[in-house]
Amino acid sequence: MFQSKTILNWLKKSYNGSYLTSWPANYFKTADNKSCVTQCPAGQLKIGYNWTCVTTCPSNPMLYGSECVTKCPSETFVTPDKSKCVSTCPSGQFKIGYNGTCVIACPYNHYLLNNSECVTSCPGGYPIKGNRVKSKK
Repeated sequence: MFQSKTILNWLKKSYNGSYLTSWPANYFKTADNKSCVTQCPAGQLKIGYNWTCVTTCPSNPMLYGSECVTKCPSETFVTPDKSKCVSTCPSGQFKIGYNGTCVIACPYNHYLLNNSECVTSCPGGYPIKGNRVKSKK
């Protein structure tokens, strides 16, 4: 199966004397701009929204697995530095489920539940103690 072709070969193919103007469907452009590939090479990350392989994500997208994304998938959380999407917040950080972020401290008017999640109201049966929700008895 076709794995890689030189970009110049794609661009130099002509149809009635004109060059190709669109990128081949389902192919990524490698970081060195020399190849079209179906998967980014080892050590490169893919940017799916513009079909490009890069060595590091640009400043706006976040890293999710081996892909640079502009929005984290559901059921994942953005790290406080906004550089990664993670399935669980790193040690010492707490998740805010309604907006999909990890934080170092719960924001104002939030309570820490089970030492892992910031909530705006306590579930039934959980009393508040300071800024923390006590364990259910």
